[in-house]
Amino acid sequence: MKTFLVKQKFRLGGERFAIKDDRGEIAYQVEGSFFKIPKTFTIYDANGEQVSQISKEILTLLPRFEIQLRDGSSFVIRKKLTFWRDKY
Repeated sequence: MKTFLVKQKFRLGGERFAIKDDRGEIAYQVEGSFFKIPKTFTIYDANGEQVSQISKEILTLLPRFEIQLRDGSSFVIRKKLTFWRDKY
């Protein structure tokens, strides 16, 4: 099982951060939109090729994200209503 480390830093003009594997090497690069609605994140692999795009849907009671993969398939992740901890 692979383990990844995500450290996100906010920078004026957009968000860009790396996802590193358990050896400390960059496995993916994430580029987020800054002024775009709905909020989107594009994920690139180590070669710079787009792997997927994540967009946060607006006007929902709980957060909901649509993920579109490189092969054209897509799925939705929704947050469940819980009081103790976050569940998606």
